[in-house]
Amino acid sequence: MTIIRSEQSGETAAIHKLHKASFPTEAQAKLVDALRSAGRWGLLDEYGGGEAFQALELRPGSIPLGAGLVRYAPEFEEFTQA
Repeated sequence: MTIIRSEQSGETAAIHKLHKASFPTEAQAKLVDALRSAGRWGLLDEYGGGEAFQALELRPGSIPLGAGLVRYAPEFEEFTQA
């Protein structure tokens, strides 16, 4: 049985090393480094994605801490229907 869990504090370097070894270039490892749970900025999404809801800060410092709830345009509703 495989157990999947959220990333724990202090595991960032090991995760980077694993991704760097798993792909032909370091680009994928750098992308994973940049994509982290949006919760670190205090972001929530209206669909309750929890730890799976990720954000990518395009410019350092552009997402303020405690940024709040992210709402999607109505056009995205069709993708949320079960």
